[in-house]
Amino acid sequence: MYDLNRFFPEDNEMLTNFVEALFSANLQYSAMDLFRAGAESWKEIDGAVKLSIQTLIKANLNPQMHFKFRFLTDIASGNIVQDWKMSKTGFVLTLLNIQGKNPLLNKLKVEIIERYIN
Repeated sequence: MYDLNRFFPEDNEMLTNFVEALFSANLQYSAMDLFRAGAESWKEIDGAVKLSIQTLIKANLNPQMHFKFRFLTDIASGNIVQDWKMSKTGFVLTLLNIQGKNPLLNKLKVEIIERYIN
């Protein structure tokens, strides 16, 4: 009699790496983009990312498809910087979750919502 073998993707390192590479290919935005959009601090962005991840989890969506934490090194200075890579969905969720006082950032939030509505 034949044995029935179950295949668990998480047990296959090569498949796991492939899936991670697919997810990473869609992570086109970064926390640095949010600084350019008007975010005031890393703490503000990090808190907004965590709220966005919780939103995705509560919606039964995989946050790994939308967020990846990474460290960057500035070779010239030797400084290590934290960063988040994000999908378009992750970026917009994070942008909407930022509680900043920057009027340009708040206008951008309203513009995103207006584009969605119209």
